[in-house]
Amino acid sequence: MSHYSTEVTSSKIKSDNPVHQRLLFGYYSAKEYIHGDVLEIGCGIGRGLEIVVKK
Repeated sequence: MSHYSTEVTSSKIKSDNPVHQRLLFGYYSAKEYIHGDVLEIGCGIGRGLEIVVKK
C-alpha cells in the first residue's frame, strides 16, 4: 500500500531525522494525556500513531 504525504522526511536518512523527530514530538507530548479513545485528525499519514495507539 502506498502512502502519499507532504511529510517528506525519513527516519532512515540522517539529514531528515531532525524534521522527522519534530513531526513526532506532538505524539510523544500527547500520549501522557490520553485516557480512552482518540480521534487523530490531520494532514499526512499519521506517522506517530504507533506511539499513541498503545495508550
